[in-house]
Amino acid sequence: MTAIVKSLKAYPTLVGPVPTAQSTCTSRTLKSSPELVNPSTVNFLSALPQRYDLGLYAGDYFSMNMTLMNKDGTIPNLTGYSSSAQIRDAPGGSLLASFGIVFTNNVITLALQTEDTQNLSGDYVWDCELINPSGLIRTVVGGEVTVTVDVTR
Repeated sequence: MTAIVKSLKAYPTLVGPVPTAQSTCTSRTLKSSPELVNPSTVNFLSALPQRYDLGLYAGDYFSMNMTLMNKDGTIPNLTGYSSSAQIRDAPGGSLLASFGIVFTNNVITLALQTEDTQNLSGDYVWDCELINPSGLIRTVVGGEVTVTVDVTR
């Protein structure tokens, strides 16, 4: 697949689905194909996933959208693709949480429910993989997760 992660948007919401209106959030252009990561400032090739660190609050609902685009700016055909995204205590370590995943055209929504984050505190790692219909896996994004313990119980 030649699609790139065009943007990531994290939506801090209290309950329910991802808001349809733009909220105050971090937006970032990401590229995950083996190409220049940022042609204006970086001069090397990388097949590594793009880094996107997450800051979460224990016991809170969290969701974010990843928008995938082909290098030429067209929408990729993700028919038959699946995805997996997890938080672990270390690379290859114990599974702590799995993101719920919804595909809508070229947008992948990743979500963690309250029960997914309520027992977390500290520093972890996460990533998101796309699996094509032939079973080939491409990790498109990943990074560190810092979970802050909530005050109100």
